[in-house]
Amino acid sequence: MVELTVTLPDWAGEYIEKQIKAGRCASADELLTELIDEERVLVADERLAELIREGLESGDGGEINEQWWEQRRAEVRAELQRRRSA
Repeated sequence: MVELTVTLPDWAGEYIEKQIKAGRCASADELLTELIDEERVLVADERLAELIREGLESGDGGEINEQWWEQRRAEVRAELQRRRSA
Protein backbone atom coordinates (compact mmCIF):
# COMPACT_ATOMS: atom_id res chain seq x y z
CA MET A 1 0.00 0.00 0.00
CA VAL A 2 1.25 3.49 -0.82
CA GLU A 3 1.08 6.25 1.73
CA LEU A 4 0.55 9.63 0.13
CA THR A 5 0.19 13.16 1.47
CA VAL A 6 -2.16 15.29 -0.60
CA THR A 7 -2.94 18.99 -0.36
CA LEU A 8 -6.44 19.85 -1.49
CA PRO A 9 -8.31 23.11 -1.88
CA ASP A 10 -10.78 23.94 0.89
CA TRP A 11 -13.81 23.05 -1.23
CA ALA A 12 -12.43 19.55 -1.85
CA GLY A 13 -11.80 18.98 1.85
CA GLU A 14 -15.32 20.18 2.63
CA TYR A 15 -16.73 17.84 -0.02
CA ILE A 16 -14.88 14.88 1.48
CA GLU A 17 -16.13 15.73 4.97
CA LYS A 18 -19.73 15.98 3.69
CA GLN A 19 -19.43 12.59 2.01
CA ILE A 20 -18.12 11.02 5.22
CA LYS A 21 -20.91 12.62 7.31
CA ALA A 22 -23.51 11.48 4.76
CA GLY A 23 -22.28 7.91 5.13
CA ARG A 24 -21.00 7.47 1.58
CA CYS A 25 -17.68 6.33 2.99
CA ALA A 26 -15.95 5.89 6.33
CA SER A 27 -12.83 7.91 5.57
CA ALA A 28 -11.12 10.19 3.08
CA ASP A 29 -8.93 7.25 2.03
CA GLU A 30 -12.00 5.17 1.21
CA LEU A 31 -13.63 7.98 -0.77
CA LEU A 32 -10.51 8.75 -2.79
CA THR A 33 -9.97 5.06 -3.52
CA GLU A 34 -13.58 4.77 -4.69
CA LEU A 35 -13.28 7.86 -6.90
CA ILE A 36 -10.03 6.63 -8.45
CA ASP A 37 -11.58 3.23 -9.12
CA GLU A 38 -14.57 4.88 -10.81
CA GLU A 39 -12.17 6.89 -13.00
CA ARG A 40 -10.28 3.72 -13.95
CA VAL A 41 -13.56 2.12 -15.07
CA LEU A 42 -14.44 5.19 -17.14
CA VAL A 43 -11.03 5.15 -18.85
CA ALA A 44 -11.35 1.42 -19.57
CA ASP A 45 -14.86 1.94 -20.98
CA GLU A 46 -13.58 4.74 -23.23
CA ARG A 47 -10.76 2.50 -24.49
CA LEU A 48 -13.18 -0.35 -25.17
CA ALA A 49 -15.47 2.01 -27.12
CA GLU A 50 -12.45 3.21 -29.10
CA LEU A 51 -11.43 -0.36 -29.96
CA ILE A 52 -14.98 -1.24 -31.00
CA ARG A 53 -15.10 1.86 -33.23
CA GLU A 54 -11.77 0.90 -34.80
CA GLY A 55 -13.08 -2.59 -35.45
CA LEU A 56 -16.29 -1.36 -37.01
CA GLU A 57 -14.39 1.09 -39.24
CA SER A 58 -11.76 -1.44 -40.31
CA GLY A 59 -13.85 -2.84 -43.13
CA ASP A 60 -15.50 -6.14 -43.77
CA GLY A 61 -14.35 -8.91 -41.54
CA GLY A 62 -13.46 -12.42 -42.45
CA GLU A 63 -14.38 -15.78 -41.04
CA ILE A 64 -12.07 -17.13 -38.38
CA ASN A 65 -11.95 -20.88 -38.79
CA GLU A 66 -9.43 -23.69 -38.35
CA GLN A 67 -7.73 -22.84 -41.64
CA TRP A 68 -7.29 -19.21 -40.53
CA TRP A 69 -5.78 -20.37 -37.22
CA GLU A 70 -3.38 -22.73 -38.99
CA GLN A 71 -2.22 -19.89 -41.24
CA ARG A 72 -1.83 -17.53 -38.28
CA ARG A 73 0.19 -20.12 -36.30
CA ALA A 74 2.47 -20.62 -39.29
CA GLU A 75 3.01 -16.86 -39.56
CA VAL A 76 3.84 -16.59 -35.86
CA ARG A 77 6.25 -19.52 -36.02
CA ALA A 78 7.96 -18.00 -39.07
CA GLU A 79 8.31 -14.66 -37.28
CA LEU A 80 9.76 -16.33 -34.18
CA GLN A 81 12.23 -18.25 -36.33
CA ARG A 82 13.22 -15.04 -38.15
CA ARG A 83 13.84 -13.27 -34.82
CA ARG A 84 15.88 -16.14 -33.46
CA SER A 85 18.04 -16.18 -36.60
CA ALA A 86 18.66 -12.43 -36.52
